[in-house]
Amino acid sequence: MQEVRMLLFTNSSGDSWRYYESELAGIVTEWEEITDEELEWLTKYIRELEAPYGLHYVLVVRDYTSAKYHIDSIRHLIDEEKTRIEAEEIKRKERAIRTAETKRKNKEEKERKMLEQLKAKYAS
Repeated sequence: MQEVRMLLFTNSSGDSWRYYESELAGIVTEWEEITDEELEWLTKYIRELEAPYGLHYVLVVRDYTSAKYHIDSIRHLIDEEKTRIEAEEIKRKERAIRTAETKRKNKEEKERKMLEQLKAKYAS
């Protein structure tokens, strides 16, 4: 069960296509408890409800969780993202080291073969 309230807002825009403004025009319902199925239906079809011209409905769901909980959740997500980025950076550095090592080994192998060829050519 969730507590919801329907509000009515104006459809208005500002001075450019990037700026959008909407003002509260009225409260349609007080806080009411509805089932999860009703909430799902309202969320899905809120835009299709016929509002008076120039207005639209907005559904507000009451959230009883504290701001600290949300802040902690966001911090946790940020920490996870930092950890992921650091792990990718370590993998990238390790890959660069392996690539450099492989190139160095290939170069040494080429030089060794060239030295053997030169020894064979000038030793005779």
